[in-house]
Amino acid sequence: MLVDVMIENNIPDDVMQGDAMTYIIGGFHTIGNWLVFALHFVSMYPEVQDRMYQEVKKVLFDTGKVIPSNVAQLVYTRQVMEETLRMGLIAPYASRYDDENDVTLGGYVIPHGTPIIQALGVGYSDPSIWPNPDKFDPDRFSPEKVAERHPYSFQPFGFAGNRKCPGYRFAYAQVATVLANILLKFQVHHVDCFGVKAMYGIITTPEDEVWLTLTSRFDENKEE
Repeated sequence: MLVDVMIENNIPDDVMQGDAMTYIIGGFHTIGNWLVFALHFVSMYPEVQDRMYQEVKKVLFDTGKVIPSNVAQLVYTRQVMEETLRMGLIAPYASRYDDENDVTLGGYVIPHGTPIIQALGVGYSDPSIWPNPDKFDPDRFSPEKVAERHPYSFQPFGFAGNRKCPGYRFAYAQVATVLANILLKFQVHHVDCFGVKAMYGIITTPEDEVWLTLTSRFDENKEE
């Protein structure tokens, strides 16, 4: 469907190729690794997992499943997702350039066509913005805490308008849906002998396989 629309609107081949790569990388690679790191962190912090489960159970009580109308109610789940983006550094850098005009930034002249690389991990581990930055703490993203920070202190999908990833809402909805449905049915446990070492690139990935075990919540839910 997307390709058909592009062809009908005479979109140049190089633009179609770029958009296709964006959807492949963003729609599958990013979301898959975001989920892997989120499940890893959830398995490492049982108190976080239990709080997510209680929220999911409450929100999904009527429908028994995640649907678009109740994804927005998974407030704590979203906080866990965002802390995963910060701690896991799923998108480790962003880049920009102006191909027509020189830019003056902080007194320095940057010639046009010069790529500017933003090392997002530097900002995401700054203790002046994130106290105790090496701690996994989803409450950093509570509405109250978010209101205390500069809005640009955390922008994993880009900063504004046309510069923001067009699929970020879809990404949040998809990751929230998968996490909620997993935690509604299973407890997630880490495997002691397997750690997670990150490998940084366009998207951060685990260097090796991530091992987790799942325990059914069926008996637990039946008792309740």
